[in-house]
Amino acid sequence: MWNDNVVVFDVRIDDYQSILRHYSFYDKWFEINCTFDREGKLLPENGPIKRSFNCDICSPCFSIGNNIYNVDLELDVLVNPNGKDYIIIDEDDFKEEIRKNNLTSFEEKGALAGLNQLIEIIESGKFIDFLNDIYPFSDVTNCTSALPMEKRTQKEVPLFEKETRYTLYGKKE
Repeated sequence: MWNDNVVVFDVRIDDYQSILRHYSFYDKWFEINCTFDREGKLLPENGPIKRSFNCDICSPCFSIGNNIYNVDLELDVLVNPNGKDYIIIDEDDFKEEIRKNNLTSFEEKGALAGLNQLIEIIESGKFIDFLNDIYPFSDVTNCTSALPMEKRTQKEVPLFEKETRYTLYGKKE
C-alpha cells in the first residue's frame, strides 16, 4: 500500500518462513515493523520483552520515485504481542547522537513528539487497531521473492545533509 500518508510493504524473510511488514509514515515521527507467519499470525520475538512490534523513532519518510527514505533517530519502542505492554530502548544512543551534534534540534523535538504520540496510541489500547485499520494483518502479501534493500549511513546519501534534510520530510516526489 502506498498513498499520501503511509507506505506499507511486506517482505519475505527467513527462507519464506516469515514475513516482515513495514509501516512508514509521511506525517509521523515513527515507523513500525512486525513479523508474521505466512497465514498472518504475529510472531513474537525475545529481547528485553517478548515483542511482536519494533517501532523506530525516525523522521517522517519522504520518497523520490520508488525510493523511500527517513532518518533513524535512535530511539526504539518494543511492543508486546498484546499491543499494550512496551519498553523504550536506546535512549542512551539518542542522547549520544544529540551530544555529537548529529541530530538537529528540530529532529530532537520531532523524535520526542513521535515517541509521545506512539506511547499515547499504545496506552490507549488501540495500537493493533491503529495498524489493522491502515492495512489488515489478515492481508499478508504472498511474497514471491525478497526485494533487495539497502541500508546506508547518513553520510553515504547526499540527501541527508544535516542542515537541509528536514526540507524533504513528508514529501513525495
